[in-house]
Amino acid sequence: MTAESLEAGDLRIARAVRQACTRAVQDAYERASMGGLCAEGIAECMVDAVRSLDVASLVHALPSPAPERDWVEAELRRQLRLMRTVTTHVAEGLCLMDSAGRLTYMNPAAEAILGWRHDELQGKVLHDHVHYLHPDGTPFPPEECPLSRVLRDGIPIRDREDLWIRRGGEFFPVFCSCSPIMDGGRITGAVLSLHDITERRRAEAELRDTLERYRMLGRATHDTIWEWDLVTGEGSWNEGIHTMFGYPPGEAQPTHAWWAERLHPDDREAATAATRAAVEGGADSWSGEYRFRRADGSYATVLDRAYILRAADGKPLRMVGSMLDISARRGVEEERERLLAREREARTEAERANRTKSDFLAVMSHELRTPLTAIMGYTELLQMGVPVAIPEAACNQVDRIDQAARHLLALIEEILTFSRIEAGQEGVRATLADLVEVAREAAAFVQPLADRKGLAFGVRLPDTPLPVVTDPGKVRQVLVNLLFNAVKFTAEGEVRLEVEREGADAYLHVSDTGIGIAPEHLERIFEPFWQAQQVNTRDVGGTGLGLSISRRIAHLLGGEVRVRSTVGRGTVFTVRLPLERVGE
Repeated sequence: MTAESLEAGDLRIARAVRQACTRAVQDAYERASMGGLCAEGIAECMVDAVRSLDVASLVHALPSPAPERDWVEAELRRQLRLMRTVTTHVAEGLCLMDSAGRLTYMNPAAEAILGWRHDELQGKVLHDHVHYLHPDGTPFPPEECPLSRVLRDGIPIRDREDLWIRRGGEFFPVFCSCSPIMDGGRITGAVLSLHDITERRRAEAELRDTLERYRMLGRATHDTIWEWDLVTGEGSWNEGIHTMFGYPPGEAQPTHAWWAERLHPDDREAATAATRAAVEGGADSWSGEYRFRRADGSYATVLDRAYILRAADGKPLRMVGSMLDISARRGVEEERERLLAREREARTEAERANRTKSDFLAVMSHELRTPLTAIMGYTELLQMGVPVAIPEAACNQVDRIDQAARHLLALIEEILTFSRIEAGQEGVRATLADLVEVAREAAAFVQPLADRKGLAFGVRLPDTPLPVVTDPGKVRQVLVNLLFNAVKFTAEGEVRLEVEREGADAYLHVSDTGIGIAPEHLERIFEPFWQAQQVNTRDVGGTGLGLSISRRIAHLLGGEVRVRSTVGRGTVFTVRLPLERVGE
């Protein structure tokens, strides 16, 4: 039956029933609101008020025909179902207790929170199952329970944090409110709402821990830590703004504008534009270098790095960054750049001077060689008796002139070779050669000098040829240099040349029993114009270029020269040459 089909009198009856329900709900709402209940608690009170109506007596008391009574009863039950739907589906736990604290109702949310079903606690004192112990394990008497005081004194509890007990004995934090249900001035029960705040407590603890770590980090670091809320525009500084830049507490304002005002005028536009581009462009981070004004007016060079926190939709929420004063480091870098520039200039000047020296040596050597060649030619003619035979007494003097000229020519050749190597003009003319034959020729060239000094001269060569594609003239030059050095610095004993093959390399050893070389001089002997034991070596002469030239030529041939020596017992020079093709 619908309202439209009822007579006017019948409509008045229906309105009377509806008004009775409405008054009951309104009374319950006012009592619950005055008690400070939340929305779910108020809803439960309203449901309880409707539930308390004697629907049958109300309907039978109406002077209406049976069909109208059926309609009224159906309307009341529909209102009741609506209220029950609300309490069943709210996320907040709702419980109803009678005046003795016994549970009369518990919604599904409360069952999930407490771990008990409604039918398991129905008619039982709620305190004895969810609030009977303190966290330290001591008993919690009912008369001390805040819920008991609500039922006893009628004073509501609102937004109380407490520890309750789940089924099984686990303590957990709750956020609860409880208000008495009054009837004619008597406390007939109480309505309770509760939230499980375990996750909130955990989140709060994590937040406190994070904030504490952030605070400790801000104190421990030498950086100035800053934070900028991109929504409100507010921010914060750590103590670094005081210790690093000298601003007293209270003067450093936590705003982006305050920071921007203290940027160097030449850096302000670029720095602010870069931060704005990072925030608006969807970047996750930003870094920049600029000059920031200290409290005393001077400027510090700052390296600033920040991360941008964004919402799920990409909206920028917050920037957190650190400012590092790199003024000292930048000063060191600038000084280093100045030193490097000076070093580059000095190196360029040295290279220029070295080229000038090489050019001078090449020219002078060439100019000296021309008249020297003439001297040697005329000396040879005199030795041959051209134009006439010289007296016997003059022959020794002519021979000495010839020896001196040839020695001087060797020195000039060394200088010319060194000049070509320094200028990068010394090339390699590779050809197929026999290292055994090259070594034999070098030994034959030097042996007369050893014989004149009374030194034993030993040669140990392989029985078979040792073919290699290399520059035989340069190999011969290296061996002659090393053998001459060995003879010069050996007063008595032996000079020895050995050639051997090991894998893909050939090794040429020149050893002597001479004065030896001190350990601290083993590398310096390869420097141009330097000779070990220089006081003693003045007696044997030389330019000090032979070993330097030998090592450089060995490098040109793809090999190397090594040395080992014992002072007073002799020296061994080893030339390693690859047996594969070089220099082409």
